[in-house]
Amino acid sequence: MITAILLRTHNAGNLGAAARVVRNFGARLVLAGPRVARDHPDALAFASGAEDTLFSAPEIGGLEEASSMFDILVALTSTRGRNARGLPGKTTGAALRRAERAGLSVGLVFGPERNGLSTEEVLACDHRWSLPAEPDFPTLNLAQSVAVSLALIRGEGSRRPSSGPPPQTVRRETWRHLMRVLRQTLEGGFPIRRERPDVIDEIVEAVRRARPTQREAELLLAALSSIDRRPK
Repeated sequence: MITAILLRTHNAGNLGAAARVVRNFGARLVLAGPRVARDHPDALAFASGAEDTLFSAPEIGGLEEASSMFDILVALTSTRGRNARGLPGKTTGAALRRAERAGLSVGLVFGPERNGLSTEEVLACDHRWSLPAEPDFPTLNLAQSVAVSLALIRGEGSRRPSSGPPPQTVRRETWRHLMRVLRQTLEGGFPIRRERPDVIDEIVEAVRRARPTQREAELLLAALSSIDRRPK
């Protein structure tokens, strides 16, 4: 199932419109620290028929809580004015559609209207996704972003995920453990980092893009552990 996670939404109209869009595409809605009440007149007006979706949406504190709820967290960001090196790797609507069909829970993370997601919030996600907009004007209205992303994931003629056994996808806790151990190992025993500190970010980003299976992640962790135990 696809879930839209709205962080610190300020505009009542956006809150209601996003609820309606989520209902349109058969997705779910989660609110993280909303800055406006659900029963605001504008929220109710823009929800227009999806009031039940608006009022039944769970409310959480932030991304730390969200990370325990979903197999995959995706940051929706244009990365305009932000150095992408070291950030989670890019994904696509087609890739997220395949993940949904495989039975994985996918959380799309949308930042607040004023500033979007912070770099720390993007780093807390597993992937990042930029919608195909003009480079000189890449930012969309919040509710529009929710609508476009869900439409691209659903794709033509694919409203519901198909059945079938899920692939051997890396477990969430294993993936986060691997990312932490990989960075710690590289920072502790990689001499080139003194001349090129950014090279560690490049290596971590390459592993993020590869998105190994559970077995591959376990093999990488075993290899990293053996490196760490080598005689100094």
